[in-house]
Amino acid sequence: MNSQIILAIETLIFVVGFIYIFKREIIFGLYYFYLFLYAILAQIGYIYFPELSEFIKAYFGEAVWFEASILIIFSLFGIFLGFSVFWEGGFTKISSSNLVTVFCVYVLSLSILILPKSIRNLVFPKTNFIVLTLVLCAVLIFLSGRRAFWVVGILSPVITVILYSLSKIKVNIKRYIFYVAIIIVIAIF
Repeated sequence: MNSQIILAIETLIFVVGFIYIFKREIIFGLYYFYLFLYAILAQIGYIYFPELSEFIKAYFGEAVWFEASILIIFSLFGIFLGFSVFWEGGFTKISSSNLVTVFCVYVLSLSILILPKSIRNLVFPKTNFIVLTLVLCAVLIFLSGRRAFWVVGILSPVITVILYSLSKIKVNIKRYIFYVAIIIVIAIF
């Protein structure tokens, strides 16, 4: 698929999502805008100025760009869909819909962290905040007191690896074990 078409689809999803989200929750709308801006600038730089990526030894070919773009499109669409389905007038109280949103962010951050480094570094070169997001989401899920979330939260790493192996994406096993250990420690305490 042509890179311009992919960027156009991504921009269209963002515009529709941003208009919908920003009208209902300004802070979350700004977060959504920042996520899009961060991702689109990295994508444009990677595909249209590959010599810069080669200079910093971060160019891995167009196939990797396509996979990362699909991840970003699904992320933007997933955030928009989750917000439109589960938003109840603000995120100031903990309710079932807020926990579902936290759970979606938990699964997304876990799946990003165990991606192969060549794909993950395209969009998320620094993972410190993603690790923090994963830990905070895991804490909220396990503090929620809802056993269904606990079970799904513990099974999510297994399901993520199964889905990655079905799509033939190699998983970094050391990172996988490390993050699963963090989740188990949080679940125990």
